[in-house]
Amino acid sequence: MRATRLHPLGMGLRPLYLLLLQLLLQLLATWQVAETQTVLIIESVKLTILPGQHVASGTDVTLRCDPKITSGTGMPLKHGYTFYRDSTSVYANETTASSLSHVIRQARVVNSGSYKCSVKVHGQYKESDPESLNVTGLQTPVLLLNKATVTEGEVVTASCSAPKETGSSFFFYFEGLKDVVKVPASKSLAETQLKFSSPGNKSVTCHYRISLQPDLVTSSRSKPSRVYVQELFSRPVLTMEPPEAFEKESFSLTCYSHNISDQRIQRGQVKYSLYRNGVVLKPGDFGGNFSTTAEASRNGNYSCDAVAKHIRKSSDVIVFKAKVLVSKPSIFIPGKVIVGKPFRIHCHCENGSLPVSYTLLSNKVPQQSVVLVRQPNETASFWVTVRRKEDVRNFTCEAENNGHSSRKESQVLDVAVTEPVSVPTLLIMPNFGSVTEGEELFLACTVREGSPPFTLKWYRDGSDQPLDTQMTKDRTGLHVLGPARREHTGAYRCVADNPARDARRSELVRVSVSLARWKLVLIVVSCILLLTVLIGVGCYRYRAQRGKRETATELSVKPSSPKSEDSLTVSLAHDTDAYNAHTDTDDQSSVETAKEPDVEYTEVVHPQPADGSRGPVRRGTDTVYSELQNSPAGVADPPGYQGSMEFVQLNHDLPEPV
Repeated sequence: MRATRLHPLGMGLRPLYLLLLQLLLQLLATWQVAETQTVLIIESVKLTILPGQHVASGTDVTLRCDPKITSGTGMPLKHGYTFYRDSTSVYANETTASSLSHVIRQARVVNSGSYKCSVKVHGQYKESDPESLNVTGLQTPVLLLNKATVTEGEVVTASCSAPKETGSSFFFYFEGLKDVVKVPASKSLAETQLKFSSPGNKSVTCHYRISLQPDLVTSSRSKPSRVYVQELFSRPVLTMEPPEAFEKESFSLTCYSHNISDQRIQRGQVKYSLYRNGVVLKPGDFGGNFSTTAEASRNGNYSCDAVAKHIRKSSDVIVFKAKVLVSKPSIFIPGKVIVGKPFRIHCHCENGSLPVSYTLLSNKVPQQSVVLVRQPNETASFWVTVRRKEDVRNFTCEAENNGHSSRKESQVLDVAVTEPVSVPTLLIMPNFGSVTEGEELFLACTVREGSPPFTLKWYRDGSDQPLDTQMTKDRTGLHVLGPARREHTGAYRCVADNPARDARRSELVRVSVSLARWKLVLIVVSCILLLTVLIGVGCYRYRAQRGKRETATELSVKPSSPKSEDSLTVSLAHDTDAYNAHTDTDDQSSVETAKEPDVEYTEVVHPQPADGSRGPVRRGTDTVYSELQNSPAGVADPPGYQGSMEFVQLNHDLPEPV
């Protein structure tokens, strides 16, 4: 083989040329990229939903993404488009088109959500604002059953479908309004097995729910499908005989299904179980009858089950409670017992099943009608009245709740009895109300009958305020008025009361306080002295009056004549001051003077001539008193009456007394 020999210089230049060419191409590409990046800008991206954001189920919906790009080159650019629903990519494509559309065929509710799109060009990326799509209206599901007539315990296959809907969903089956079963499904179809526990016509429906975060959308219900379920055996009935039982009495329970489908099972195939408070007493071998004795340990809620071919039916519950015989009743009175006033007697048993009959007895004899108590904590009550204190101990009461054999009698009623007070007696001490001033005066109030304590009050007649109030257990109370005074004279009474609150008043008793003996002696002496003085004064006046008359009689009787023409006559009548001054001092002798006739006095003054042979004499006056007696009108003059009499007294010139 011949080797090719190259020129050494040519071999050295070729690799260098290739290297320079590669560097030049890389620089050109880098320049082009740098130039492109500097002139390309994605200004905005817009998502449009057509025909609108709210559409009905089954409508075609178009999502269109429109970017706005600024580029300095005329070269076509590749755009990377991506569509999102709830941040999950639903469609992506790369194209040189300036916009891109994505169509959702026959949109369903499951297609509802928040949509957006993004565009990527030469490393630049931008998203549109989110837009919401709301698709309304779920397809109504269709329900199919494989059987229309079944017997209790048979299985029915039910199929519920909504073929036009997609997405994760739950299917629900209903028997009437009762939710029977829930079936999850990833398809638009769900099947389940239904078993009916009771006979009769059944109505079965279904609906489904699609999950749309964060909500669930529920479809309408399907049209109902009818099943006629035939009874395999009837629901058992639990009975008790007798309906009630007292402690130590026997009772029995019976569990029985009256109707059984003889075509499918025999009566012996139905097994019964008895329960008390949910705990089985007799398992499946229980023949339906159970007998026992009533006592507190067997109280509870009883029921039974009937089972055949995996079908279980339960009876109603019977609440059993052994009745308790009455205990010995207690007899009591809640308030006071007052003789003569009605009061209430109560009778009650601590133990004993209701109802309980109570009877009140007096000396073992029924007194009133029977009282029937039906409510817990209720007591029987009887109204009675006693006339004597000791009659209270005659009462007892009887109670029964199961005939004569259950009858119990209480103890004798033993309570305190209050006897009202009798009319009190008021006694004045001492001397039964006739006392002398200074003696101690007592008012004693006595109660003969009644229950203590007593409240005694003393009153003076005419006053509502008591003089004294005392509370005492004694039957006699004493009020001290103190040393007797004249003002104590009057009428008094006392009022007695006790817890019976029936106050009684005594009769009024008078108190007479006489003067003290020394006062009587003093009064008698004073009266004697006064009488003596009056007699003395009367005698003196009488003597004085008599003396005046005797003096007047001794005077000479002659006609009076004046001695001078200058005579001055003064008449003194009864109404003059001088006469009145004289008569005022004689008031006490008015009886005597009243019988005297009216008297008129005349004073005559005679001037006296001067006598030189005699010494100086007092110039006097000659006074002449003329007394005129006038008979009162209609009164006859006394015998021997001569008419008016004139007394003249001449005062001659007599020396003036020293």
